[in-house]
Amino acid sequence: MTTQNTILTTFGSDDYWAQLQKSIKSNEIIVYQSQQLISRLDLNSEIPTCLTFHSIQQVKKVKGKKSTKLSKLLGVGLDSGDIIFFSVESASITFQLKNGHTNKVTDITIIGNTLYSCSLDGFVVEWDLNTNSQKSKFKAHSKSVKKIAKSYNEKFLLTADFDIKLWDVEKKTCLKTFNGHATDVTQLLFTVDDKLCISCADQDRYLSIWDVDVNGASTNVAALRLDVPPLKIATSIKGHVLALTETGELQLFNEPNITVNIPTPKKKKNKSIQTVKPQSAVGVVNLIDGEKKMEILDANFTAEKIEIVWGKTLKPNFEYLDYVNSSGNIIEKIELDRHSTALFADENSFESMSKIQDYSEKEVVITNSFDKLTHQTAKQKDSTLQEKLESMTLHTKSSENQIPTATSLNSILSQAIHSNDKLLLEKCLGVRDTKVIFTTVARLSPHQAVPLLELVLNRLQNKPSRAKTLVEWVRAVFLAHASYLMSNTALVDRLSVLYSTLDARIVTHQKLCKLSGRLDLIASGIERRTKTATETFEDEGALIYNESEEEPSDDELMEEVIGDADDLDDYDMIGNKEDLSDEELSEEEEEDQFSDNDVDGEIEDKEEDFDDIESDEDL
Repeated sequence: MTTQNTILTTFGSDDYWAQLQKSIKSNEIIVYQSQQLISRLDLNSEIPTCLTFHSIQQVKKVKGKKSTKLSKLLGVGLDSGDIIFFSVESASITFQLKNGHTNKVTDITIIGNTLYSCSLDGFVVEWDLNTNSQKSKFKAHSKSVKKIAKSYNEKFLLTADFDIKLWDVEKKTCLKTFNGHATDVTQLLFTVDDKLCISCADQDRYLSIWDVDVNGASTNVAALRLDVPPLKIATSIKGHVLALTETGELQLFNEPNITVNIPTPKKKKNKSIQTVKPQSAVGVVNLIDGEKKMEILDANFTAEKIEIVWGKTLKPNFEYLDYVNSSGNIIEKIELDRHSTALFADENSFESMSKIQDYSEKEVVITNSFDKLTHQTAKQKDSTLQEKLESMTLHTKSSENQIPTATSLNSILSQAIHSNDKLLLEKCLGVRDTKVIFTTVARLSPHQAVPLLELVLNRLQNKPSRAKTLVEWVRAVFLAHASYLMSNTALVDRLSVLYSTLDARIVTHQKLCKLSGRLDLIASGIERRTKTATETFEDEGALIYNESEEEPSDDELMEEVIGDADDLDDYDMIGNKEDLSDEELSEEEEEDQFSDNDVDGEIEDKEEDFDDIESDEDL
């Protein structure tokens, strides 16, 4: 299985889920609620680093009466060091928190109406969300702060770099420091009872469990073992732990039952470390290819179930799973048999929408006069611009099916790009002649090539079934304006969607090539067998029965049989004589003579008896 790319996601209450999606023009945050896409938040050139949901109550006056409404906001930490809050409903910026950090924000967490943010500058900033202002700021780590987490009772904070520190929220004092990680901490959270905390560092294949008690050990007291480094961890209200790995697999652990040994002054290093294996694994299996598992993008605990997000980042699927049985134990293995979804949308639904007409200059009119317009009477209403264009006639000698020249298509395409005319652009994109496409694109200026590429990629994203036609335009832009595109660094993020599309289709293409090869072998085998059977049938001579030929009589057949038998007896007698000695041969000849004389005597006696019988009959 291929390694899953790290994506920026977050869960919220009321079935909210958000993910960062790099589109063609800018970075976007896609928000889903109850498995439905409800909002797109455009960040333009800003680079988000962390996400979190927040709910506020808005007071509105309707006909003199006040009404409160719960509004959902999405907080986004930025690479610039600022924090912005979007309204999910309006998809607009509600407020911003600025001048808190001098480096990028790495993580944020909210306690009530107070937000805590950490940054690579090593500071933790406390913000008041009611006034959108900074309340306090303190140095948490000497170099940087990578993660921050709040306790469920909202009295403590955890911050992490290589080491982990426990803080008192009110006093802003460090209560305890945990050491044990050699790399940056990537995951950090409290357990539900706030007695333990769980962490994981970069490239670690285990989850470290720490005792939060101030008098407890400062090293890890247990470890949850994994096969692959995790991307995300979460805990349930029952104490269960899940870990989403880099390969897109989900592993579940029972509630950590840790017996902590408090170090004594004599033996400070005495501790008991337990290593726990996962009790269950959750996977989504492709029904077409039963051996291949589809990636799980994100997962989180709900009240009684696990919510997982699987499939493609551009079209995620949501599932709620029961992970415990009737006795309350974790189910050992959970597998979902699902069909793989299309990359962007159901491509079958776009089949009817993707049928566009071929380009024809008869439907495109460029003229300096309106002499050929159909005149309307004064009683009729003024016609629209579209009706006037449709009523124009074209003076051309070429036939309707003739391929347009690159010169005329270039002028039309330039006009469509400049005016953002969708109808005119679709007529241009309907051309399928590769030579005309390349020549037309080559005549465009580099500044027009980039908008054309964006327009084509937008259509490719919305309608994947048009890829056969649109890819020729993308290829022509890359070939004709490669030097300019390489110098434009802003296109790196914009082409990320195209890269993911091509990567997904390459995987599918390899499977189709294997299938095509197998079908060719089967077809050639069937053809070879059919050809061999035909040749064998043609080589066999036909049996011909001629009734005119006379069949031999019975006497003739008996003579042939007797003759063959005599020849065989002679052959045997000759062969036997060759094997006998001279004495034996002479004795055998004498016996043959005696036997012949006996036979002749018997024949004479029989003849005499027959004559006597005839004489008696005469008498």
